[in-house]
Amino acid sequence: MKYATVAALFTLLATAAAMPAKNLAVRDDDIDTPDAPEWDDAIPDVDTNNDGIDDSDVQLCTGPNYTGECVAIEVADNQCQQLPQQFLRNLGSFRPEGGVLCRLTYTADTCTPHGDAFVYPDTGAPDLHNFVDANGQTVDAGSQATSFVCQECDTCAD
Repeated sequence: MKYATVAALFTLLATAAAMPAKNLAVRDDDIDTPDAPEWDDAIPDVDTNNDGIDDSDVQLCTGPNYTGECVAIEVADNQCQQLPQQFLRNLGSFRPEGGVLCRLTYTADTCTPHGDAFVYPDTGAPDLHNFVDANGQTVDAGSQATSFVCQECDTCAD
């Protein structure tokens, strides 16, 4: 009886395998996959101060809580900006103007598409030497900061 069950099961499987089946393979032209946008295309360019130039203001300071040597610089939207020499790996605090989101890079020599830290105007980054990263770890991002890129943010506080 045991062998009869095995033989019947084998016959059933062999028959099923021999039957024609609908082609389940997907052809390339069946998939509508848009090309991935270039990094520059993924972020809208907006003239934030109506001067005909796509730019934003960012405040940089060597000390925490916007102390020490500070400067406000105008930067083009969606363009990688290397930190000025006096702030390179020496950034205590960083704040974009209202309506602007910046991505600060501190793990590479220049901007990366994702950035290491998102900095919003309402909170800024008042102490980059004691910065809490996305994993909840406190890191000294200020002594490693190299660059940033900013963009308009419709949902960011003014």
